[in-house]
Amino acid sequence: MPSYKKMQVLQKTQAFFEEQVRLHKTPAFIESDPVSIVHRYTEDPVSAEVVALITCLMAYGQRPAIIKALETLFYQFPNAVSPVEFIKTTTKAELESRLDGWYYRFYTAEDMATLLLGLGHILRNYGSLKASFLGASLSLIEDRQLLSQTTHQWNHLLRETLLQQREGELSYGCGYMFPNGKAGVSPLKRLYLFLKWMVRFDADISPSVDLGFWADCIAPKALIIPLDTHVHAISLKHGLTQRKSKNLDTALEITNVLSQWHPEDPLIFDFAFMGIGTNKTN
Repeated sequence: MPSYKKMQVLQKTQAFFEEQVRLHKTPAFIESDPVSIVHRYTEDPVSAEVVALITCLMAYGQRPAIIKALETLFYQFPNAVSPVEFIKTTTKAELESRLDGWYYRFYTAEDMATLLLGLGHILRNYGSLKASFLGASLSLIEDRQLLSQTTHQWNHLLRETLLQQREGELSYGCGYMFPNGKAGVSPLKRLYLFLKWMVRFDADISPSVDLGFWADCIAPKALIIPLDTHVHAISLKHGLTQRKSKNLDTALEITNVLSQWHPEDPLIFDFAFMGIGTNKTN
């Protein structure tokens, strides 16, 4: 049981985080965030989820640089068809031509071509990323343990699909997209960011930052915080965790605290983390 002093500190932290959510949970957040790219495709949820996954896999570095790299990437897609139709039907030769010279940090044009070919395979076999995530399950995912297991299995499926495109050996960039390892080790930050975008929806703002396309299969209360260095540092500073390792257990511990503040939607506080980072709030 936490001490009285610790409870007081967490109450003050909760009030601070709630104020940050109030300030930053607005449609204006979209414009300067990579999620703005995804919002261009919301009339086609299957395309939107594919664009969202690609965007989340590039979510490292400064936001303007991420947006610029995404703009350059999607500029190479043909205008006549949706992103899904292009990815389902494109070839390695076409991608090599279209993506020639493209890169983002340590992602090369070949890495991106491998990803797009792999996603094409997934879409042809499952019809959508959502179907590939759920598999044969028809039940609503309502707890974080089940979501963690399902996400780990999906990460494995995506990694194996890329391995097939590379004939059994992944480049450094492709390996970074979908880490190899035991369940419960990697925090899978990019996949949990993707799930946040797909599951959460704020009906009190228009447009909602998060899209809610998967809300019928995953409950917002089951979501896990996308854990990166920034979120970890803020969590350590404000007493949400004392764990030094950035792994899934740490992400779950932080999420458990957030769920005490907002049981049905703990990741509403992701706006607080983003706001603190943007404005250097103390």
